Order: sequence, then C-alpha cells, then structure tokens
Amino acid sequence: LQGFAGGRLYGEDYDNTWMAGGELDSSTPLGQFPLRLEFFLAGATFNNPGVDDDDFNQLKAGGRLVWLLSPRLTLEWENFLSWEDYGADAEVTGPGSPHKSAAGHGFGTPKGGGQGRKDPSSGPGHRPRHHNRGERSDRVTATALRALLAINPFWDGIAEIFWQGRHSSLDAEKSHSYGLRLDLFWHPLERLETTLSLNAARTPYNYRLQGEKRCEKSYGSTINLSWKLSDHWSLAGSWDWYRQDSDLNNDEYTRNQWNASLNFSF
Repeated sequence: LQGFAGGRLYGEDYDNTWMAGGELDSSTPLGQFPLRLEFFLAGATFNNPGVDDDDFNQLKAGGRLVWLLSPRLTLEWENFLSWEDYGADAEVTGPGSPHKSAAGHGFGTPKGGGQGRKDPSSGPGHRPRHHNRGERSDRVTATALRALLAINPFWDGIAEIFWQGRHSSLDAEKSHSYGLRLDLFWHPLERLETTLSLNAARTPYNYRLQGEKRCEKSYGSTINLSWKLSDHWSLAGSWDWYRQDSDLNNDEYTRNQWNASLNFSF
C-alpha cells in the first residue's frame, strides 16, 4: 500500500496545483516457476485550475508478469487500463482569465513526464483548445516491457519500451504513444543513491485540425540524489528537464524544475 500528496505554488493563484492518490499492490509467486504475478489498483486526483490538461481524476487497474531470469536480470511485462475524468469546459473571456478543460498520463505522474502534458507554469489563456469542446472522459490502455539489471554492487539499470493508446470522448484527444525510458542507479555509499533517468516518446493524434496533422515528441531527463537518514526516513533532491515539440506552436515548451522531498517508508 502506498500513497502520495503534494502541491506546487506559483506566483498566481490560478497556477497553484495539488495532487493526491494511493495504490494497492499484490504479488504472488507462481509455484516452482521463476515467475511472479502482480496486480495493482490505483486512484488519484490532479487539480490544476490554470492548465487544461492537468485537471482530472484517475482510476487505474493493471498487472505485471515478472520473470526472474537470473540473480542479476529480471524481466517485467506490464499492462493496465486507466479511466480519466476531466472537469467541464469553461469559455476563456480574455487573456489571463482562469479556465479549465483537459489530457494526462499515468498514476502518480503529475510530471509532464513524457506523454504530451502541458506546461503547468504557462498560466491560463496561453494554450487554446485545439479540438471540439464539451465534457471529456478518456480511457487509456498501455503495455510495457522492461528489463532490470544488477550490474554490480554499485550499479543497477532499468530499460523500458512502452505503447499507450488513448480513446477520448473528444475526437482531437484520441492518440497513441510509444517510446522508451532508461534509468541508471549508482550506489557510491551505503546510504547514498544517485539516479539518472532519460525518456523519449512520440504521440501522433488521430484528429486533423483544419486538415493538418498533429504529432508531439517529448524528451526528458532527471538527476536525483537520495540520502538515507535512518531505517524509515530519507532526503532527496532532483533536477528535471523536459522538452515537448509539436506540430502546433502553442504546444511547444521547455521546462526546468528543481525538487526536494523528505520521504518516510514503513
């Protein structure tokens, strides 16, 4: 059982965001085989009155087949189905006017982290809707294959390829995504862990706005340091860089963020 809660405060009230959620996981060994079957159920809410695509509630269910190939190598095949419900649209009455509307990604990732999310620091009025208006609800199906490799006592790595299909009640948000992610973990000291993460994704949309295609390409990287203070507490800090390229100029942006966190585990 795990959960999260957090917020981001910006210079204007309509830019402030908060999010919270929880997840329940189970793991069952499959007899004498070097396999494990895992299931998970997650729920989350992301509240952002200033950015259309970051204001939604999410319910997610899925499973993984874990193959313990060797003491150093583990393979995982993950599949999930996610339901996302967005707030009602509101017309923008002028530049800088607060408004809501809609798009998102996975559980626990209010991150602009690779699936065409909009920039939370842009503020309202800067990103007009590119599709038919109305209530929005999405259904997302996804599959991923990843390998976890223990290189030596100081280095570990994860490589992942994924595919995601999005069906939406709004035609212009129907899309599919595919990409990859690489994580490298370094443990120079018993209490210190350093992580380097790289990801890239491509998201073509089915809907053509005024006959023009729409495709987004995203690239991201994270450097994270985590120091274990005790058996239950750890302190972490990270730097995130994210870039989104799009056929629509209004959907292009670059973001840099610094983060710090105090973590408790039990």
